[in-house]
Amino acid sequence: MIAQYELIKDWIAPVGGAGRTLIHIHFGLFFFLTGAAFSRRRLRAWPVLLALLALQVANEFADLAFKWPDIPRWLWADTFFDTLNTMLWPTLIFLLASDWHAVDRIDDRPQPSPSTAEGEAGPESSVPEDPDPDSTR
Repeated sequence: MIAQYELIKDWIAPVGGAGRTLIHIHFGLFFFLTGAAFSRRRLRAWPVLLALLALQVANEFADLAFKWPDIPRWLWADTFFDTLNTMLWPTLIFLLASDWHAVDRIDDRPQPSPSTAEGEAGPESSVPEDPDPDSTR
């Protein structure tokens, strides 16, 4: 079964060159954006990001299992860079979408009135006014 999976991968993108790297980048983006489109949380959908990571780990496990027990040294570095290429852009998009959501909440806070901005105490001032300024305490 793993051998058949490797044959399909070789048919889609032959070993060597930039083909496999581009497949990882494009698959990661496609899966994340498609999953986010169907998610209620859109680009902040961490389950979609975790599902992508699980698929990537399964893919790399298949690569390692195909070469087992004689795993070449270069395959470990290849596994790292394949995972980086798959997860980089979806993770950055996720983080930026999450950060912008927090900024949107900050921007929705009530803004100070112009009189408060000029240094005058407005009605929303937290300092209570003394009803009788001439009284002694």
